[in-house]
Amino acid sequence: MLREQGIPDEYIFIDKASGRNFDRPEYKLLKRILREGDILFVKSINKIGLAVTSKRS
Repeated sequence: MLREQGIPDEYIFIDKASGRNFDRPEYKLLKRILREGDILFVKSINKIGLAVTSKRS
């Protein structure tokens, strides 16, 4: 879907991990690269929400 919109592979980050574990390699890389003004597209936020909730506890 993103590739069809012209997004280069180096800007596509995919992690397939448990929502309870926020130790994700692609997420860590994304955090280092993402800058103010960038647009972040999240395909499925339900897993991110679970991890953020768990992290705050």
